[in-house]
Amino acid sequence: MANQPDILEREQRKAEYKQQLIEQINEKKEKDRLSKLADAAHDVRLTNEYANYYRIGALRQGGGSPVRGQNGEIISQHVPFSSQSQHNGGVEVNEE
Repeated sequence: MANQPDILEREQRKAEYKQQLIEQINEKKEKDRLSKLADAAHDVRLTNEYANYYRIGALRQGGGSPVRGQNGEIISQHVPFSSQSQHNGGVEVNEE
């Protein structure tokens, strides 16, 4: 049969190991929490940059200045989609 000091020593090692595991788990949780906060802050920064760069629906408008040739004539010009073209996937269809 094991003597009393061996049992006490074993229990003490178990308690220390348990405490170390709890500390590791808490450190990992804190690391994960800080990582999520950093990711959220990064997302907010990107969203703000995006909102400031693409103002007033610039992506949806597709606009910009018309392209002019060497003699100043307009070569291309933005034509907004008609309601019919939106039903055709944004492609103008000339039916003759």
